[in-house]
Amino acid sequence: MIPLRAALVIGALLAPASVFAQASHRWEYSVEEISDQVEHPCTGELVQIAGTLTVRTRRTVDANGVVHLASNSVPSIRGEGPSGEYIVREVNHVVDHFVDNELYPENVSFKFDFHLIGKGAAPNFLFTLNGHFITEADGTVKIDFQHEVGKCTGKA
Repeated sequence: MIPLRAALVIGALLAPASVFAQASHRWEYSVEEISDQVEHPCTGELVQIAGTLTVRTRRTVDANGVVHLASNSVPSIRGEGPSGEYIVREVNHVVDHFVDNELYPENVSFKFDFHLIGKGAAPNFLFTLNGHFITEADGTVKIDFQHEVGKCTGKA
């Protein structure tokens, strides 16, 4: 009878190579320009936001060639509206899955939180955008969900 430890070592040596395939990881960085308008939930006025996001993405390709992306960003964004100026603190999380070098199929989930902190009389607010979409191999969009909500948070 072979001891358990020896059986595990022998089993490991005889196992198919694909069992031991390592996923490859790579960090990617980019800077994205932002220019958009969001509705202030406290006042109903439009606030123009503009600036840049430095996006850090972890790209992992698994043994089957499926790419898994997860990204976060660091904002340098300002806002301006009729009630005043805003400093924007943004937190995002995006998860994306697709086959390397293929446009489709793709499975994406994302959440963006924009905390707009008013300077002077401008009231603070939080703007959140959640979404999820799935695109089939033929390019057909199977699921396309997006929800946005604004919330008054008062003055700092």
